[in-house]
Amino acid sequence: MSELNVFRDHRFVFKGIALALLTFIIYFLFPVPGFRRWDSLMSATIVHDWDSMPGSVIFFFAHTLVLPISRLISLLLPDLDPNVVVSLREILFASMNTVLLFWGLNWVLGNSRTAFWLAAITIFFHGRWMFATHGEEKEILLFFQQISVLYTFHYLHWTKYASQVFNISTPYIAEIILGFLLAISVMAHLENGIIVVTIAIVLGISAGKKQIGWAQFWLIGVSAVSLGLIWFGIIIVSVNGIRTLSGALQWLFEYHVTGEFFTITPHFFNQMVEAWTGFRRLLIGETGEGPWMTVEMVVGFGMLVITIRKAWTRNKRITAFFLIFLGLMTVHFFYWLPWDPEQWVPTIMAGMFLVSLAWFHEYDKPRLPILIIILVVLIAANGYRYIRDGESVKPYRSFRINAGQHIGKVSDWVLRSSPYPNLIAGLRPYLLQDTIVLVDQRHLANHLIIYSSAVPIVTAYLDKTDDVLHKKYLLSQLSLAVYRPEFSTVELKDKIRSGELVYYLTEGPIPGLVTELNARAIPFPGTRCLDFQLWRLESLE
Repeated sequence: MSELNVFRDHRFVFKGIALALLTFIIYFLFPVPGFRRWDSLMSATIVHDWDSMPGSVIFFFAHTLVLPISRLISLLLPDLDPNVVVSLREILFASMNTVLLFWGLNWVLGNSRTAFWLAAITIFFHGRWMFATHGEEKEILLFFQQISVLYTFHYLHWTKYASQVFNISTPYIAEIILGFLLAISVMAHLENGIIVVTIAIVLGISAGKKQIGWAQFWLIGVSAVSLGLIWFGIIIVSVNGIRTLSGALQWLFEYHVTGEFFTITPHFFNQMVEAWTGFRRLLIGETGEGPWMTVEMVVGFGMLVITIRKAWTRNKRITAFFLIFLGLMTVHFFYWLPWDPEQWVPTIMAGMFLVSLAWFHEYDKPRLPILIIILVVLIAANGYRYIRDGESVKPYRSFRINAGQHIGKVSDWVLRSSPYPNLIAGLRPYLLQDTIVLVDQRHLANHLIIYSSAVPIVTAYLDKTDDVLHKKYLLSQLSLAVYRPEFSTVELKDKIRSGELVYYLTEGPIPGLVTELNARAIPFPGTRCLDFQLWRLESLE
């Protein structure tokens, strides 16, 4: 099977198509119920207000290609809800990622059946399922990560059962392509800098061992740096108008400069438990969490050591590659939200390669029953959570339906279990053109922008300068474009006094801000949904 062109094997092609279709069908038809996160909502909001957004927002430093790709999808499918646009973007990339993982595992294992089931298992990882259907930008990150890794493995001749799809005979073209892939990976998502550093280290070691020439090593580096400098240089200088090196670095490392990234705690053991929690939630969500988490972590760590040891005996180079990558990932995220499964999504490829080498190598006896059992357990655990979470958001859907409001045509199905779109759609009859709506949760502001013609104002940001919003509230340039209050407290008082429509959408009791505005809150009948209530503010003067 060595150097077999797998694309001539119709069964292999069929398995790849089947995985892509399975990923798309599961993710598109069964979106995980719940609230959407910051990146997804911001992308949808920018897509919705694209024509009014400056280039500095469109080419956001952390993922400069994500918003343009989202815009392309919205142009191709103009009737799609913006929230569905970003979900569809991730679902499409997820479909390709499952195939890429299958392809890569087959290269290493030489067994397309085992590779198929291993790739299929990742479809039902809770974190991946949730982030893809909610429109977070992790699948686009994974796509360019996997392309870069697989190309690197093929370039270094590490894949015993590689296809001939990457065979390039023209001198130095392969190096330029690899360099460009590394640059595009970072352009797609800055976090891919970790895989780029990993590849750079491995290429340097390979050059030192004379497995590749130093000329090839430097050509790859020059190609990557050149394209990266051109791309980011244009964005920094022409789009953002930055002319100094310090300004460029501050733009590029905005999360680190503001201090958002550095929430370091001295409790190392607690961080280990938190990291285990994040990894566990990536697989099965919060299902089964309890007081035995520490015991689970110890057992899990033991299994990790055994897995690494077994993988090392099968393929030292690939194991070392992913250990470098996982080490850099852990250093980068261990002290920043380690409990969040989002931080561990980029480790899916590394983990599956190590597991496949350790437990499903070609020399092992077939373990298909084990793979099927794992798949069934994941489907059962995450299916149970899916049903339970779906029940919790039914009141939002009922509220929207009772109000006779629709979210959108194609969008209705995809967003049926997303609470806030249903909430705002149900309130739409009350939200007239340019109505001011005060909210305490900034996520509500995004949904008001997308699903109404109202003007939302996040109360915590009232009367704050951009500098304070940036440093204290950690609002990035992208966030400021969306959340910067259009009016001050004094202006709101005047508008309420003059009889203009100013509403407050609250969750729970009426906030004290109403008193500060010298107003009273009058509830609108029929606008209560769970703890949410829409109030009309009326002046006391």
